[in-house]
Amino acid sequence: MKSQHTPGPWYAGVTAVWVGGSILAHCHGNKADVNLMAAAPKLLEMCETIDSLLASRFWMDDTGHSGRTIKWGEVRRDLQQVITKANGG
Repeated sequence: MKSQHTPGPWYAGVTAVWVGGSILAHCHGNKADVNLMAAAPKLLEMCETIDSLLASRFWMDDTGHSGRTIKWGEVRRDLQQVITKANGG
C-alpha cells in the first residue's frame, strides 16, 4: 500500500518541519516533536522494510535460501540512523 503523505525527506527546524523550501508543519514549543515529525517518512519506510523482511520466508536466515541475502547490517544501520534522527540527532 503506497502512502499518501508528502514524500520525504523532511527536515527539522527549530519550530517547523520543512520539505524542500516549504514549511510542512509548525510545532510550537517542543523541538522533540519537530524532530519526530521530520523523521516520520523514514520511520514509516523502515517499518515497511522490516515488515516485508519478517513476512518473507527468508527472515530467520542471514543468507536466506536459494542464494537470497538479507543484508541485516544495512537494515540495522538504516534503522539506527532514523532512530537518531527521530531523537533529534
